[in-house]
Amino acid sequence: MIWYTFTFDGAIFTRKKFNLFRGYERILNSYRVQLYLPRKGQYMRRLIIKPIAEYHNMCDFLNILSNFIHYHDYNDYPFPHLEEFSFTFHVLVSIDNDTNNQGAIINAYYQHPNAFIRGKKRYYGTGGVILQTLRRFISSIRCLKRFYLNNLLLESDSDIGACLDELLENSSETLEYLEILNYSSHIIPLYIVGLFSNLNSLSISSHSLNDDVLLLFANHLIHLYRLNIIQDELTIPCRYSNSVWTEIDIILRANKRQWFIRMVTKGKCKSEPFWPGSPAPIRAIVYDTCSTKVVQNSIYTCMEQYSETLETYVSDKRKIYNTAKLMRESRQMTTNTD
Repeated sequence: MIWYTFTFDGAIFTRKKFNLFRGYERILNSYRVQLYLPRKGQYMRRLIIKPIAEYHNMCDFLNILSNFIHYHDYNDYPFPHLEEFSFTFHVLVSIDNDTNNQGAIINAYYQHPNAFIRGKKRYYGTGGVILQTLRRFISSIRCLKRFYLNNLLLESDSDIGACLDELLENSSETLEYLEILNYSSHIIPLYIVGLFSNLNSLSISSHSLNDDVLLLFANHLIHLYRLNIIQDELTIPCRYSNSVWTEIDIILRANKRQWFIRMVTKGKCKSEPFWPGSPAPIRAIVYDTCSTKVVQNSIYTCMEQYSETLETYVSDKRKIYNTAKLMRESRQMTTNTD
């Protein structure tokens, strides 16, 4: 059987082993992985690493892949059809400083997670051995077209650029789609994203952008068309100046280009995003969450502010509003008020 899409979910290629302290747990069967790769690895097109709590299995799997690639000569790349890599880190969460059972796994691998507190929750990002393992693998693969990197929540300034530096070195000319969400746990503008010159679609957290980064995109990413600004419970809402959107509009018009910007709120996010000022080319507003209650005044505000560009307004995937109809209703309300 050939798997064009290989998804590592923490269960595949594992076996159960009894642990005296934790009972039965899953351990990666490296022999099965090493048996599979030479036979079927050349057909793999998409590699997806799902968020799993067993960090040791994930690291062992990535190490096996890295060693398998390094075993071959540069001209004998074992994954010639690999176009997409997706990695989402399993973020540990503790409440009221309670000890999380999975903390023992991190300590066993000398992992000192980046922790930050929001409300009563303490979130632990990646770093240390896990980050080094991931960087080594990304430096081994090349010629990707789509890349997803989510929830690293890096804290240390010395780690900023991790994984993206390796991606830039090996896939800067081929990468067309990039999704990078919650890369850092605090506000850090990602200027390095502006160096992927062939990007046509980008999904990024709001706290990874600022005015200078947006201008860099407008000037350097000449193929960029779709920009998704995404916010969830791990994202820090950020506001951009109104003047930067005016500058971007001038740049895009001068080069006969246009952006399709989607503002997406998803997951357990309970706060509204900071809406970009006019003339930001907002084409769609999407609420993929049940945690944020959308009020009618907010809808009409968006309709008025983005009246020239807004095409779609989606609330919780169940209510899709016709923007033209809402615009008429908004104008009628304004007229009646006057």
